[in-house]
Amino acid sequence: MGASQATINVRMDPALKERGDVVLRRHGLTTSNVVRQLWEELARTREVPDFLLRGSSAAEQAERRRKGAVLRSLVGAAKAPVPDAALDYDALIDAHYDDVLKRYLELS
Repeated sequence: MGASQATINVRMDPALKERGDVVLRRHGLTTSNVVRQLWEELARTREVPDFLLRGSSAAEQAERRRKGAVLRSLVGAAKAPVPDAALDYDALIDAHYDDVLKRYLELS
């Protein structure tokens, strides 16, 4: 672990916390281990695990997936290949970026 650490404070029902702690202890885990692993998974996949979305409606989940796909396509916009050497590369990238950004904003 690094010298600098962030702290997360969570409020929950004490009985729920105790029931969860019992399960974690049974598996040799701590709350900190589990939260750290969840954050590592979020950072690695850049996705929210399905089990966290179960309480969301199907429409909300689909909307999140659509927005995520559009955002991921923005990452590739700057690296898009030039299909025709006659096109101005910067103009092509700008147009692609503007198109993808417009689609994302329409989802908001």
